[in-house]
Amino acid sequence: MPVVQLSHAGSKNTGKRGVKTTRSVMISLCLLGSMIVLFGVGRVYWDERYYVPEEGFGYGLGLTGGILMLFAYAYAFVKHSSGLRQKGLLLRSLSLHIVFGVVGVYLIVIHSTFHIGSINGGVALVSALLVFVSGVIGRFLYTRIHYGIGNRHLIAMGIEEELSSFESSSAISQRTQEMREKFLQRRFTLSSAMLTYLSFPLTRRKMLRELSRDLDDVARSLMNHYLDTLHRLIYLRIYESFFRIWRYAHMPLLVLLFASGSIHVFAVHVY
Repeated sequence: MPVVQLSHAGSKNTGKRGVKTTRSVMISLCLLGSMIVLFGVGRVYWDERYYVPEEGFGYGLGLTGGILMLFAYAYAFVKHSSGLRQKGLLLRSLSLHIVFGVVGVYLIVIHSTFHIGSINGGVALVSALLVFVSGVIGRFLYTRIHYGIGNRHLIAMGIEEELSSFESSSAISQRTQEMREKFLQRRFTLSSAMLTYLSFPLTRRKMLRELSRDLDDVARSLMNHYLDTLHRLIYLRIYESFFRIWRYAHMPLLVLLFASGSIHVFAVHVY
C-alpha cells in the first residue's frame, strides 16, 4: 500500500541522512583537530625569519583573512533580508559564510604568528578562535537537526496512517493523537526535552500496556516503530534546544570579533 511505501522510503532516507550526519561530525572534528595541530605546530616551530605580521607575506595573510571574514558577515544581511531569502540565496550564503569564516580564521591565526602580542591583537585573535569553535559547534548542531527532525516527522505520520487501517483503529488513533499532540506538535525547551526523553520509556510501557488488547503482532510492531521514531525525535529536540541557545551565544562573539578586529586594524595603521 502507498503508506507502507512511504514509511519504507522514510527509513531509507534515514539511512542516507545518518551517513550525512556522520560525515558532518567527522568534518567538525577534523576542523577542530586541524586548528589545534596548526596552532601547536606553529607555536613550536614558527620563526620570525619566515615572515612578520606587520609587512609582506604576514601582512597579506592578515589582510586576506580580514576581508574573508567581512564577506562571511554578509550572511547576516541575507538572512535578515526577506527579498534575498525568497530568491534562494540563504543556503548558498550560509555555505559561503562557513567557507569564508573557516578560511579567514586560519589565515588570521597564521598571520598572528601563533602568539598574543598587543592587547588589541590578542583580543582579536582570541575572538577569532572563539568564533571558529562556536561556528564548528553550530554547524554540528544544525546538521543534526536538518537531517533528522523533518524526516522523523514524515515517518511518524506515515506509521499513523498505517495504524489507522487496523480494526481496532479507534483506540489506536486516540492514543496516537495524544502522542502527536504531546510530542510532535509541542515546542520543547532544553529542560523539558531532556526530561521528556528520559521519562519516555515509562510512557512507552504504559501506552503498550493500555493497548495490549487492541494490538496484534503486526500492529504491535508498527507501534514499536512509531514509538522508536518519537523517542528519536525527542532526542533531536534536545539538539534543537541547544541550537537555539547557541544562536544567542554566537552573535555576541561575532560582534566582539568585528569590534576587536576593527580596533586592531585601526591601531596597526595609525600607530
